[in-house]
Amino acid sequence: MKRLTKDFHLIWFSDETYEMTYLQYFSIVSILAHCSPRSVNIFTDNGFKGSLWDKVKGEVEVYNIERPKFNSIGSKYNKFVAYSDIARNLIIKEYGGIYCDFDIIWTKPIDHLLQEIEDQSSSLPIYSIGEQGKGGCEGLNMGVIIGEKDNLFCDEYLKYYSMYDQWVKEPSDHIRIYSTTIPSKILNENSKIGTILPYNYFHWPLYHVTKNWFLGGDVHPELEAGPKYNPYGGGYWSNESLESSYAHHCFFLDNRLKDNKIEINAFNEEKKQKDLSIDPNNVRAGQYELYLNKTVEEFINEVDSPFTKICKPLLNYDKTISKTL
Repeated sequence: MKRLTKDFHLIWFSDETYEMTYLQYFSIVSILAHCSPRSVNIFTDNGFKGSLWDKVKGEVEVYNIERPKFNSIGSKYNKFVAYSDIARNLIIKEYGGIYCDFDIIWTKPIDHLLQEIEDQSSSLPIYSIGEQGKGGCEGLNMGVIIGEKDNLFCDEYLKYYSMYDQWVKEPSDHIRIYSTTIPSKILNENSKIGTILPYNYFHWPLYHVTKNWFLGGDVHPELEAGPKYNPYGGGYWSNESLESSYAHHCFFLDNRLKDNKIEINAFNEEKKQKDLSIDPNNVRAGQYELYLNKTVEEFINEVDSPFTKICKPLLNYDKTISKTL
């Protein structure tokens, strides 16, 4: 009897009904296209709107929920991240299945993955998350959680919210500590309550420090021998094989795919001039303004990058609504 189900759960908390972005749309469509889900469930307090939402709303179940409540921890916490971190673990403990962030794009079927997790799990309820960075150099990431109901991880994780002020000194600390460091601490100290999946299953490359995975272009000459300014394997994408990846965690890309326009606000004039000072022939520097004038669909159809390759088949998915690409 299979222990894991293909019930997918996503969470979105916001102060008002939210205009669905392209990255959120790609996340849902990639589940439908590649994973043959039994269900796709969205837990939200204010829901979604917009043309992209209209394309997928008939394929999902929506559940209105309240934001999790926990003891006051002052003004140091990132409230929406904290709500989501708590809710995702409560949902997996209650229902089992697969939780994924709204910036996860799935790229292939997961039947082999689920069997692999079952084969390496103990008799305790399954809880499985992946490394962030090679060897888990940035901890473990709860952007994808695969588990059974009544798993033991959830209660262990929630204990750390009673110690919040001991761990978090600034609001920006929350993601690093509660989304990666504490999950790593729990599972490394008690491997029986969960399994750790390899870095390249979900959270590789490290998109928050990798530029040309999104933009395309060649490896920068100064980084050909390997990234030198980031010890975690960041820098410029080096074309490592993605065959082992079941999904890509595209964190920090959502702000570039809003309102059907490409907004590369992370690459401003100052960064452009810095790139040119390193390499006057850097062709990527001339791409910054060009991309600002493209729609998302133009960008994905015209730009050759690892990101556009996985998104291109998803652009017109709503026109076919087929369960396989």
